[in-house]
Amino acid sequence: MWWPVIFGILAFNSVLAIVHFAGPKSIVLTWIPGRILVLVISLASVDALQDMIRYTWASSIIPVTFLVIFHTASSYNGRLPRFGKANCHWAATWIVSVVTMAVTIVIIGIFGNDILYLVTGIIATLLNIVNVTCAPQHIEKNEIKFTPTYIVGINVLVFGVLFGIHELIGAGELVWAGILSNIPLLAMALIAGATCIDSKKAVISIHQHVYMLSYQIWPNMAILSALWVTRKQLLFERLCISLIALIIVISIQYLFIKSKL
Repeated sequence: MWWPVIFGILAFNSVLAIVHFAGPKSIVLTWIPGRILVLVISLASVDALQDMIRYTWASSIIPVTFLVIFHTASSYNGRLPRFGKANCHWAATWIVSVVTMAVTIVIIGIFGNDILYLVTGIIATLLNIVNVTCAPQHIEKNEIKFTPTYIVGINVLVFGVLFGIHELIGAGELVWAGILSNIPLLAMALIAGATCIDSKKAVISIHQHVYMLSYQIWPNMAILSALWVTRKQLLFERLCISLIALIIVISIQYLFIKSKL
């Protein structure tokens, strides 16, 4: 069935449109880890659920490193040249980020074990702190330019990833499907739009996007860690504890950044 791919593309474009019209502040809505909640509820098998928790926990390093790379690349204090060198700078950053994600995906998928999963997730949780440094004083509304090239390019990427996940699930490769599902498509789309504008505005936009998107990580980790710790309890009890952990983390994050919204 193709409905998950179609639904995923529609949902992605809807979120992108909301961010376009409402501004980066609306990224707060993406802090709720709907994908993980759906997976938890849909996985009746305890073994399958535990596997999902482990590789999803480890795979959190994928969006974190992507954001760290662009956080570092945009820490230029606005001194990037406007034209040729700026384009080379962002192109090189994209190459580094894509290669890093690819290597990370392979390592997690091939050499995965409980210790590696646990340590990788902990590193992701701590490394994400880098992405909230140099916080903007106030979140500015910088609209994404929806050019035909941008729309087509982003949707081809999203379709490719979602189709790949769909095929892996059909082949029974749940671990690889779960790892690929952590590719930060929204972050890639937003940052792609930012790196195509004037370099000074690009620095501001990327800093804002990285800052807001980084807060997606900790709610995910809160749910996963609660599920991992309570693995010997009933599923309903695990869900309740996980939801409480999620609400606490999101509340703390919102209180921390509400003055910037």
